[in-house]
Amino acid sequence: MRRMGSVVLLLALGMLWLFPEWFGIGSRRPTRTVDGATVIARDGDTLTAAGQGYRLHGIDAPEYMQVCKTAAGADWRCGKDARSALAEMMRGRTLACEERARDKYGRIVVTCTDDQGEDLARAMVERGLAVSFGGFAEGPYAAEETIAKAARRGVWQVAFEAPSLWRATHPRAPVATR
Repeated sequence: MRRMGSVVLLLALGMLWLFPEWFGIGSRRPTRTVDGATVIARDGDTLTAAGQGYRLHGIDAPEYMQVCKTAAGADWRCGKDARSALAEMMRGRTLACEERARDKYGRIVVTCTDDQGEDLARAMVERGLAVSFGGFAEGPYAAEETIAKAARRGVWQVAFEAPSLWRATHPRAPVATR
């Protein structure tokens, strides 16, 4: 059953990349309906298709609503930019996603590479728009994180709160049930 979910995601994402207008210039949320299912880049490390969440393995990106502060004290919507970067990386590409596990939220944890062999999670860390999951020097992309930090890329050039800490101080409102 899990393999079927991965196959459905792969097919949906493959179709998605054939339609670059999915990212809608000027649209607030990059979405596209494929075979009746809407696929959404939720943030810099999560996709949703047909109600199922897919989390990129090994990284933690700023939450969509997360705001970072520049050296001058100005707000930078780092979470929004992380999601935009992930969406841009996928544009016009065919992805292959391999299921690795399920997380405690029921999302399928995947490793995704594009048709040129680029690992999307690795690319997000290299750009400084995600951290290696598990913290500095602990996750699978620790070397890429060290390089991004030294080069002051992305979040490493600003006052940055780790996504896990940001989530702890900005809990989501509970979902209402009937």
